[in-house]
Amino acid sequence: MDGLWGEIVCRLWKSETLLWTIATISTYNLILITLERYVMVIHPILHRNYLVDSKLYIFMAAGWIYGCLFKVTMAASTSAVKDGVCYFMKFWVSKTAAKAYGVLSFCLIMVIPICIMVYCYAKVVIVLRHRVAITSSTSLDNNTTMSQKGKNSNLTNNKVQYNIIKTLVIVSCVYILCWIWNQVFFLLLTLGYITRLNTPFYHFSQIAVFLNSVFNPVVYSAHYKPFQTGFKKIFLKSSTNSSIGSTN
Repeated sequence: MDGLWGEIVCRLWKSETLLWTIATISTYNLILITLERYVMVIHPILHRNYLVDSKLYIFMAAGWIYGCLFKVTMAASTSAVKDGVCYFMKFWVSKTAAKAYGVLSFCLIMVIPICIMVYCYAKVVIVLRHRVAITSSTSLDNNTTMSQKGKNSNLTNNKVQYNIIKTLVIVSCVYILCWIWNQVFFLLLTLGYITRLNTPFYHFSQIAVFLNSVFNPVVYSAHYKPFQTGFKKIFLKSSTNSSIGSTN
């Protein structure tokens, strides 16, 4: 593993940089979804007028740029091939730089996302419960001018939003449980409390992170009805087409 090609393979593939870049982007996307739901419930007019599809696509693209810069830059600057062997995260500019990156990574991937999710979902749940309570109490008032159809529509919409938020809260909890082990390990590694990367606990934490991508579809399929509907449409259509093809 020598030359330019060896360096590229070492820094992007052997170091698992591409995998961790995708995992980091998934963290950004989860926060983006959290903030989008928060604005939709708390500031519906702002959501309707400002968060159009084109701007959401820009935010999504920004996530990919952020993930690539954050992980690829680190891998490119701390990894290298020496005597035909690939060394990852071995060549920091200084111990201070390693510690600073470890703390920054822990904050960006764990502390800040957790704070955002806890605040946004707590606020959203409080607001939705308040709206459901108001709609329910209004429906009992015979003097109200709101039609029964309108009241039922508002109540249904609030319950749908509440179900979506409940699903996303579960997804967020799964994210924390899957990511915390690896981020604590990486923080201790960069701070110098752990000296070896290739350990059983690291591999456990690595598996836990990627299991997060496995658990998410399970959560969505169990709690999110639009996901269930879309899933059934895709696979029932596929099975129907297969049956027709075999019949012909």
